[in-house]
Parts: sequence; structure tokens; C-alpha cells
Amino acid sequence: KPCSNPLVADSSTVSVVAMALGGSAAAVYWRNQAIPADEKDDFKK
Repeated sequence: KPCSNPLVADSSTVSVVAMALGGSAAAVYWRNQAIPADEKDDFKK
């Protein structure tokens, strides 16, 4: 018999939303970071 308590689903819903927002924020942060010239890969050697 499935659990009839709606609070059981709420915790996973909050977790999924928090992870999605946190991951998106981290991606935006790292995308906007400058890469030092000596760490760039130069594929056009």
C-alpha cells in the first residue's frame, strides 16, 4: 500500500528544486569566470 502522507513527497520535491537551482547557479558562476591565459588549451598550434 503506498504511503498516503503527502509530506513524504514534499521533501523529495524540495530537494529536487534546491539541487536544480543550486546546479544552475553554479553553472552560471563558473561560466562567467575568466580563464587565465596560461591555462587555456591551444588547439591551433
